[in-house]
Amino acid sequence: MTGITLPTFGIIVILLSEILFASSPCVAQEPRVAAKGPVVSVSIGYAYLNSEIPSVGRISENGVATGIAADFTDRFGIKVESSYTRTYGAFGLPRHSDVLAVMAGPVIYPVRRPRFAMYAEGLVGGTRIEGVVPENNGSYLLVEVKSSAWAVGAGVETPLTRSTVLRTGVDYLRASYLTPARVVSGQGNARVTVSLVYTFGKVRR
Repeated sequence: MTGITLPTFGIIVILLSEILFASSPCVAQEPRVAAKGPVVSVSIGYAYLNSEIPSVGRISENGVATGIAADFTDRFGIKVESSYTRTYGAFGLPRHSDVLAVMAGPVIYPVRRPRFAMYAEGLVGGTRIEGVVPENNGSYLLVEVKSSAWAVGAGVETPLTRSTVLRTGVDYLRASYLTPARVVSGQGNARVTVSLVYTFGKVRR
């Protein structure tokens, strides 16, 4: 039986080396299916609240609004937000009034453009309102009311960089507060927010 010559043995070793070592990188270079999850963002900004004191009048408050959101598609997301606004000396009384609101709900984007987006939102949650209620005899009540709340609104977003957005929104916030008759009644508030939004990843277009 004829033996394997040295040159033939060398060729076999080279071929085996190519199969064992060169084929592995080729397998690793095969394309993988990328997982696509929600785009998460956080926001912080200024909040203005025109707050109703039932049967008395309205007062203006200023404060801050923060939030976290997850956009699951270009058109739909979920948002959780909180806002705190405050004023002092409402109705000429030496006391402060403030509104803390925490709500969450869906956000819909009917329009998305490279430099412009419009959104609409519906939120539910609760409020804690502290303040004063003037009475007819010249005295006043110090009040704290905790109640459920909801808000509907809309706004616009303008991208500033790859990961930041300027958001301006207006909404109607419905809560409850005490009247001079010492009865808890529905309260309508108008709220304006201007926020800087940071997105963990590229802003959706």
